[in-house]
Amino acid sequence: MKSIPKEILELKDLEYLSLDYNQLTELPDEISNLTSLKDLFLGYNLLSTLPESIGNLTSLEVLGINHNNISFIPKSIKNLKNLNIIGVRGTRITRAPEFLKNAKFDGYAKRINTAKYYDAIKKLYKKK
Repeated sequence: MKSIPKEILELKDLEYLSLDYNQLTELPDEISNLTSLKDLFLGYNLLSTLPESIGNLTSLEVLGINHNNISFIPKSIKNLKNLNIIGVRGTRITRAPEFLKNAKFDGYAKRINTAKYYDAIKKLYKKK
């Protein structure tokens, strides 16, 4: 899949969305319509940026952007007060942006540059 079908972007009550292992080159601004989204996985795509509108996903708890060509995180992410885990393994992001230094992380992921991301997610979902 090279783009997200617009029908998905209209699912306002959607809480979990995995778009891993596709050929997405961009995330549309309409992703911000998914206001109930708690878990968003975008790993193993062709993304080079995230839209500023991602900061409108205020219910988001987990964001996986592993193995993309992303080199920075938009400042709007600081609006995501519920964000517990952000996976950046395999991206060009080398350290946590200054505006995320005080972000709330759960006991599994203490920093944004998480080599342990994959194991943390596995542990998190085994508890549910």
